Amino acid sequence: MRRLVVAGTFFVLSALIAVMHGSASSAPSSRHLAYGATGAMLTPGVAFWTGGGPYGGYVNSLAMDPLNPDVIYAGTESGVFKTVDAGATWTRTGFPPIRVRVVQVSPRDPNILYVGTDDGVYRTTDGGVNWTRRGLDGARVNALAIDATNANILYAGTGWPWQSKEEETIGIFKSTDGGQFWQLKLADGLDAVATLLIDTGNPSHIYAGVYTWSDGPGLRKSTNGGESWVSRQVGPYNWDRVVALAMTPAGHNPLTLYAINASGGDVYKSINRGDTWTRTHVPWISPNPPWALAVDLHRPNVVYVGTQYYQGDVYRSIDGGGIWSIQSTGIVGRAPSSFAIVPRNGTVYVGLANGGVFRSADSGETWFPASEGINNAYVQSLVVHPQSPRTVFAAIRDQPLARSDEGGASWRYVGTRTSLTAVALDPLDGSTLFAGQGDSFSALYLLKSTNGGHDWTSRQLLPTHYDARTRRISDIWVKPGGGSILVAVTDFSLYGGGVYKSSDDGATWQRTLSFWTTSLASDPADPRVVYAGTARNGYVFRSLDGGSTWEMISPSGEWVWEVRDIDIDADSRVYAATSSGLLRWDGVVWARLPGLPSDNIRAIAIDRTSAPNTLYASVAGQGAFMSRDGGEMWAPFNEGLTTLDITTLVLSESQPKILYVGTAYGGVWSRFLTTQLYLPLVAKDQALG
Repeated sequence: MRRLVVAGTFFVLSALIAVMHGSASSAPSSRHLAYGATGAMLTPGVAFWTGGGPYGGYVNSLAMDPLNPDVIYAGTESGVFKTVDAGATWTRTGFPPIRVRVVQVSPRDPNILYVGTDDGVYRTTDGGVNWTRRGLDGARVNALAIDATNANILYAGTGWPWQSKEEETIGIFKSTDGGQFWQLKLADGLDAVATLLIDTGNPSHIYAGVYTWSDGPGLRKSTNGGESWVSRQVGPYNWDRVVALAMTPAGHNPLTLYAINASGGDVYKSINRGDTWTRTHVPWISPNPPWALAVDLHRPNVVYVGTQYYQGDVYRSIDGGGIWSIQSTGIVGRAPSSFAIVPRNGTVYVGLANGGVFRSADSGETWFPASEGINNAYVQSLVVHPQSPRTVFAAIRDQPLARSDEGGASWRYVGTRTSLTAVALDPLDGSTLFAGQGDSFSALYLLKSTNGGHDWTSRQLLPTHYDARTRRISDIWVKPGGGSILVAVTDFSLYGGGVYKSSDDGATWQRTLSFWTTSLASDPADPRVVYAGTARNGYVFRSLDGGSTWEMISPSGEWVWEVRDIDIDADSRVYAATSSGLLRWDGVVWARLPGLPSDNIRAIAIDRTSAPNTLYASVAGQGAFMSRDGGEMWAPFNEGLTTLDITTLVLSESQPKILYVGTAYGGVWSRFLTTQLYLPLVAKDQALG
């Protein structure tokens, strides 16, 4: 039991957990929409977090056990997950929760896997239970290829395709002892290696797809195990960038090599091991650069391609690239990153760079979610229903809106709108939902739903602007009872950032503040008093007229890079979570609150109803912390969380009291709260039982 001294008293940090009324409902039967979160029971007297849903998120690589197709591994933004039941359920392996670029299973021994990360290569010899580092530390490893005849021989491709630096470890490396030692085999003329392939008919033939920012071919080929290399032009461009390779099985006639050239968004094929290439006929793909590529080794004329951006569809050819058809029915999400194909029966898995895993049992004709257990979603915004604390909505990066009616115990995606960056409810009318849509290079829209997010009407806020790289609607404030709406916008290019106000349901907008704005909050004692926090200059502004005019109230003498979140307590004191600490304003002066382990504060939530002076804050990379004295003293509040990278906090205003946290690549977690227990003062060195 943890203890904390506050104003002469100890208090127990472990909260009694309120028992959920009734048994947890099962997830909806339709696997198109149901995404569970946890099966854990809530036990009275034990404080812990549960959740991790909605399942899915960013899957960068899939790899199938060559001897047992029910066993598949998924490399994600938060580690490696494994299924042993053909994608019905997934569990986290012993790999650390860090970004995984590529996963490869040894063709000879499926217990041996290699993983490429932004910090080198890892290996397991027991199917993912234990992992060891295997060199290339500090290098971004994008590609791995394992020799089918010897699991100790493998190749690695490194480099940052979009931002290579002089000090980067760039090139093609080879190991003959399972990754203990590596030899650089090729680096000249390369900015990054995107993909590697060992010839299915001759393991001494190696193919590498590369990035070159100066003019040059995008394919490198070796016929002697990597000792020497030749360049091959794949397309008609002088700036080839080959990002994916696939090959028909040994014995297929003709032995065919496929390649994706991202420079023109085309798929090419070669029947002479890459020496010459012809473009396949893919009329729909060019506007959406393809990225993922796979050949069905049992039916070598069946080829799958996945495209990036926009639709992010799956395409299939059944005649070796002659004719292609779109095969995306049932997929919710976009940007296919990789495929895994079951030999002999036409079952295909696709991993989405933003959407989890989907499974097709009919060669891609129809797809169903297969992400149960992959708690890897990036949560951008949360809102709790004002009268129903078990109902919570989550804006998940590049996904439709996620909804839970069971306090986070299970989730479902609602509607089809994606790229939602903020979500809000009318505080007095929980049936009216608002969301911000649009990110990066997109136009920005405010969406409105009156049926829980299933259907939306949209109002355009800002047009498309191609110079904006971090452009997004970051927060939404709705006047209780309706009547006016405020939208906060960040914008990297200084085009359109600020606060926008509408008094006619979004039909027209007025820009009332011109700073990049990250957060909005109103005083619970007077909703006309609204506060805004900004980025790139770290200002706090106050409006006394519902956002029409603003005055700066930032702390004098303090330089803050970014205000991430704002909340106001029952006494109208303002708390600002910033990149330079947690700040509090009492209406006259600002104070920096002590006790947190870092000044890098991500979010703040205040209990204004049942537990005055109780605050919750998230510290970047260190999880949630709680204070019972208005922020003077803090203690960690992380029991049960599998990730400490918390992006947002939200607390229900009604009973039962539930604290929700959204995480970066870890989904949504919830914790049921009750009144904290206080104990009398004891000697400070006396342990509490």
